[in-house]
This record gives sequence, structure tokens and C-alpha cells, in this order.
Amino acid sequence: MRWIVLLLFSFSFGVGLENRCVQNIEDLSAQQIKLLRKVYKYGEKLDLGYTLAAIAWKESCAGEYRMNFQDPSAGIFHAHIPTVLKRYPHLGNDGFTQNRIGERLVRDDEFAAKEAIEQLLYWRKVHNGDWEKIIKSYNKGFSWQKDKEKDRLANAYLRDVTIRYKQLKQQLHSVRPKAKRTAQQQKQQSTTSKSAAIRSFHDGFVDSSTLMVPYSHTSFQLMPDY
Repeated sequence: MRWIVLLLFSFSFGVGLENRCVQNIEDLSAQQIKLLRKVYKYGEKLDLGYTLAAIAWKESCAGEYRMNFQDPSAGIFHAHIPTVLKRYPHLGNDGFTQNRIGERLVRDDEFAAKEAIEQLLYWRKVHNGDWEKIIKSYNKGFSWQKDKEKDRLANAYLRDVTIRYKQLKQQLHSVRPKAKRTAQQQKQQSTTSKSAAIRSFHDGFVDSSTLMVPYSHTSFQLMPDY
């Protein structure tokens, strides 16, 4: 019998769902800023601090959306679960082990950072330190080099990460988090953001209202997949 992870999220549907994917660093919450500063520390010694933080901001909206069932990917960097499992061949690669790795990536930011760093160091070596190629390959592997559509998507991903990288480099350690929104402001924001699309770790877009939800008071249970 196969098993799946059932994630029980503490949030309300409809107008109570607030989109926390913002483009400007001044609009990040205190929790998001705290996470990005922690992520920076993970990569600082390898000169990957701002890069890791920019990817976390891009991939999971700085920790707010940690699961993408379509890929499947998980964690603050949305690591592709089958790819991560290739580094742990002794675990095997089936539905149960994918769930175990996915749960670990969501729960353990340090483990998620370790996996992201492994990927970045690999691409750094492949591309002789060319930062733009490293970011494109983090998103699309080698495929962008031989497929025009994949190259277009990789370039779009690179633009998004670069915008975030520049803001982080200028303001990460000095920015003051935005004041917490009132219930009315959250209601107004959610009304306009319910259909917001978030680019996934690999291809296309994922509707944040259907596949990705805020990481808040999350618990995990193993349930049978019938």
C-alpha cells in the first residue's frame, strides 16, 4: 500500500486567504525578513548568502508557500523531491520515501538549505562561476541550453531572482518589516489575489489558491492512499 502525506493547514478559505508573494522588500512581513536573514547565514561562508535568500523569496515567497504538489517540490527553496532522492540512493525512490523527504524539506530549513547549496555548488562548478548560468540551471538544469522555450522560462526565472538579489544586497540587513495588516486590509488584498499565480520550481505556473497555501501551524500525518 502506498502512502501520502496529508498536510493539515491552519488557514481559512475564501477571503481569508491572503497572498503573501510580494515583489518589494519593504512589503515583506517580519516573519519573512527573519527567514531570509537566516537563509543568508546558511550560505554566507560560501558566498551564496544573497543568492540563497533570493531563491527562497522567489520559490516559496520567503517561506510562506512550502509545497508544490505538481512538481513535486518542497521546502523554502522548492527542491525537486525526485532530484533530492538521487543523493540518497539507499533510501530508494517510491511514494513513501518521497513523502519522507518532502516532509523533511518542509519542516527542516537547514536541511532544505543544505540541498539547495549542493545544487548551487554543482552548477557553479559546471558553469565556472557564471552566476546567471548557475541560476538558470538551478531552475532548468541543462535543458535551457537546448530548448528555446525552456531557455525563455529560465531567463524569466533569472530576471525574477536577480531583482530580488539586488534588493536583498542593498536592504536585507537594514529593512524594517512592514506593519502587520488589519483584518480589513487582508480582506481587500485577498479579494484581488485569489487567482495569483506563482512560478513553480520547474515548469509553468501554479495557482496559489489551489496548490500552495501558507505554512502556518502545519502538522503532518501519514494517511493511506486509496
